Amino acid sequence: MTFLERVCRAFDDGGVDYAVAGGQAVALHGVVRGTLDVDVVLRWEPELVAAAEAVLRKMGLMSRLPVTAADMVAHRDRYVREHNLLAWNFYNPQAPLEQVDIIIPYDLAGKPVSRIAVGDGSLTVLSAEALIEMKRASGRPQDLEDAQALEKAAMKRSDPLTADAAAKRADPLAAEASRARPDPLAAVAVGDLLPPERPRAVQYFSDEYLERCRRLSARDIVRFLEEFRLNYAAAEAARRRSRP
Repeated sequence: MTFLERVCRAFDDGGVDYAVAGGQAVALHGVVRGTLDVDVVLRWEPELVAAAEAVLRKMGLMSRLPVTAADMVAHRDRYVREHNLLAWNFYNPQAPLEQVDIIIPYDLAGKPVSRIAVGDGSLTVLSAEALIEMKRASGRPQDLEDAQALEKAAMKRSDPLTADAAAKRADPLAAEASRARPDPLAAVAVGDLLPPERPRAVQYFSDEYLERCRRLSARDIVRFLEEFRLNYAAAEAARRRSRP
């Protein structure tokens, strides 16, 4: 089972209300490109964020920041506004490229999701429509290219890869209970705790490439994403060994 499948199954078993987002969701909607971290979005209710944290810790992943789910819910808006903290990163110390990013500014409440069958299981993925909206709102060059390619892929698809299902849910944030919680990042230089951002060239998608992607099954895509991650990890290990 691939890392992406293990994350999704663990969230499903743990009762976490989640959806895969980011580059892996883009790939599963038919615009395949290499990407490493598993980005997920959550419904930002305290008990659901706590459940997500518990699931990731049970998988052997650690928070890169000295915060808990309760801290994140209590200070979420300020972390985004003052620290420009967009993702809560969890990583496996034994396999550092097993990483999950919880996207902090995005709330899954009321957003449509898709269930994509892979083998004998399925993955919950943000719908193509919601993903395009999220990518356009980001405004980063790769996100804008992803959004444009997703729109092209949707127009070319005669048989949709996914079936969108609206997830209409209430969104109580329990703000009153969180206001008094001390902030563990108040005196911390957050940037010093996070790995430097990898330089990335924007990947563009030709019509010919999108046509080739359209012929791939969901299993093919998930296998490609896993092989890309493992090959990247092997290359990183080789680079470390070659350093004097």
